[in-house]
Amino acid sequence: MLFDFQRFIPLGGFVRHYSWGSKASSGNTPYIADLLSMPAKKLPWAEYWLGAHNDLPSEIEALSGEKIPLNEAIKRYPTEILGDICLNRIFTELPFLLKILSCDSPLSIQTHPVKALAERLHSLMPESFPDANHKPEIVIALSEFKALAGFRKLPEILASLERRSFFKPWLQEFYQQSFTQSAIAVLCRELFHLPKELKASMLQEAQDYLSKDNDLTEQEKLFLYLLEKYPGDSGALFAFLLNYQQLKPGEALFLQPGIVHAYL
Repeated sequence: MLFDFQRFIPLGGFVRHYSWGSKASSGNTPYIADLLSMPAKKLPWAEYWLGAHNDLPSEIEALSGEKIPLNEAIKRYPTEILGDICLNRIFTELPFLLKILSCDSPLSIQTHPVKALAERLHSLMPESFPDANHKPEIVIALSEFKALAGFRKLPEILASLERRSFFKPWLQEFYQQSFTQSAIAVLCRELFHLPKELKASMLQEAQDYLSKDNDLTEQEKLFLYLLEKYPGDSGALFAFLLNYQQLKPGEALFLQPGIVHAYL
């Protein structure tokens, strides 16, 4: 046997250097680099993965000193690593992935499909959807952490947008529609369907006006921050659509599949 399963086995993860990750600045070491006691260099330190995901599996050390990918070790020793409880529930892979995130810039707006849809997308487009799982997430804040998660109530959204005249082109299109589906879905659709030039001028007018105004709502401040990070990106308007969550260390946020979110 390659491993002694009667003792703890060292587990080594890997870092993702996505562009939004934390970078060294003014003598400050990125959180993940500091955690791993590794030189920061000029890389962005975005995510540290610990798990058996086929895309980036952790490694465990065999008795011989050889490093074996965790997903391969599970295939060889499913009972010893996963245990009977997982296997009896038809889990043949490690059913969770631990990530440590450190963000310098907001991540993209996203949502994870429910299980049935994840399986269908994976079968149709495995290159774009390499994972057939639904990926519910629990975010636990190690330091202060900000996120957008889930749609606000429609009256709150409309009150935020109607407060300023420059969102009128978007709202006019929305109010002209017949609502055979969720009103919030229609509001999002009409944003995406606005002509490119009209949307660009609406964003620019909003940015120019709000940047000179001292009486800003929380959503307007966040909108300006997102536009600063991603100039001209209409995704900044989701500051008005989604709930703004500010977590303190130790607080958590659960995101079930289908919940629109963006880590800030």
